[in-house]
Amino acid sequence: MNVYALWHDDGEYQYRWRTILQFGNSWNVIGSVYMKNPGSAEPIEPVALAELRKFSQEKKWRRFKSDITMQKIEDLFCEAYGKKDLNGVIQIFNLFNLKNENFEDALKVVKTGIVESEYLHTFADDMSNLVYPVYIGWGDLWKDSYFQENYKTKIEEIFNKSKELANREVGKWYLDDSLYSSENHFYHPTYLYLHPNKDDNAINKEKKEFIAMVSIKQNCKKSMAGNEVTMEDVAECLDRMGLQYLATVGLDGKPKVRPVQYMVLSEGKMWFCTNSEKAMYAELQKFPFIDLCASRLEKDEINTSWIRFSAEAVFEENRAVKEAIMQKSAIVHELYKNNPDHPLFKVFYLKNIRGSMNNLGHVKGLEERADFVKPKEFSL
Repeated sequence: MNVYALWHDDGEYQYRWRTILQFGNSWNVIGSVYMKNPGSAEPIEPVALAELRKFSQEKKWRRFKSDITMQKIEDLFCEAYGKKDLNGVIQIFNLFNLKNENFEDALKVVKTGIVESEYLHTFADDMSNLVYPVYIGWGDLWKDSYFQENYKTKIEEIFNKSKELANREVGKWYLDDSLYSSENHFYHPTYLYLHPNKDDNAINKEKKEFIAMVSIKQNCKKSMAGNEVTMEDVAECLDRMGLQYLATVGLDGKPKVRPVQYMVLSEGKMWFCTNSEKAMYAELQKFPFIDLCASRLEKDEINTSWIRFSAEAVFEENRAVKEAIMQKSAIVHELYKNNPDHPLFKVFYLKNIRGSMNNLGHVKGLEERADFVKPKEFSL
């Protein structure tokens, strides 16, 4: 687990917000958690990763040590996704961002009204970045009279947005539909695991219902008999094969093809780069449709896999993506003098991707063999 967050220390109080738990190689968001306030995790060092900029352009990012709450959040999502190891990002949001592992002390400070920092609350930004599935673990704080008076509307917005995301994704919400239902306890994640032998049906129910909600989508994927291809699958395939061959319609109306290299997966999109003085750039500006094919011949050629797809190229001035590409490619780094703002450096992503992953063992005319992976079509 890698932990990152935005951080501010004004000398008297400390604030942590936009907390990111990153697992594996992916930066795609796989869930969100809404808590009371930041606890014991301490900052280690400033960090400037290009991937973090898609979460916030702020320059206050720090790397953090994990704490027990973060570890239990990992356990919960591992259970929910039915995996030993996660791959992606879990976001942690808080009702207020004043860091203090002693929640009662933090609450007293907030109630005095003496804290006027712009970092104490980030509701608007948090709400706009909330991603399914959302686990709410703020306990009974929402019942507190101070919070009822000062936070009521915001708490209702968070609850309703989380429920709306779940219903849209899987048609199920793991809590009772009413925020104020006595059936909703909003257990802190550590409470779900620190009392494994506690005979409390409410705890077991809330945990099991969350896991069941997330499992709906997972079971749907499994029911497709492993034939669903994701953007991550395609990106991994292109990375594994190294070079790809991209075809465009030339300015003379004739097909043109050249070797290219897939660069990075960011914001759920596959990104490539080119130079604005190249013919490919002019061709894609006029006719943005491409075909791409890639393969790497295996020693036993009948086991060789290959991929091909059609797509539409979309150019975008995305500095974070340019920085990520420069980190990956020594050639691009050298070519543009490590300057993501170089005027000739252009990046584009692909949309409306339709194609298939194939295997030479299924070339037409060969005898059908069960031990070869069958072609998988995809539309992304």
